[in-house]
Amino acid sequence: MSELSSFEEILERDHVLVYTCRGFSMWPLLHQNKDLLVIRKPDRELRKNDIVLFKARTKYLLHRIVKIDGETIITAGDHNAFKDQPITKDRVIGILTSFVRDGKERNVDDLPLKIYGHIAADLIDVKILTRGLKRKVRSIIKKG
Repeated sequence: MSELSSFEEILERDHVLVYTCRGFSMWPLLHQNKDLLVIRKPDRELRKNDIVLFKARTKYLLHRIVKIDGETIITAGDHNAFKDQPITKDRVIGILTSFVRDGKERNVDDLPLKIYGHIAADLIDVKILTRGLKRKVRSIIKKG
């Protein structure tokens, strides 16, 4: 990838983007500096649980769709205990279709990964609530 080429330009030209995972927000599904991500230009309607690539301010994020409301989507990293700011569907530039780890390609539409995706998306609100309760309990203990 040329340093002058943006992800948008690569997807527009090649319809596929392959790069090494950076960051921990999608752990444990994706492993930083270990997984090779295969992202394709969207060719279908976005769905809840899709892992999408979009630009947030000056950086790219690859997060899971946890809610769709008309033309607006809300995403979250599987490892995060918060949701991202809502974005419009037209801001999505790619969808993760597979990743390669230890030489083996894993399709995100395989049943075990689909089940994991549903659990990750459906439990985000529980994770947020649990993290908030944990902070509150720590605060009470600390004061007490």
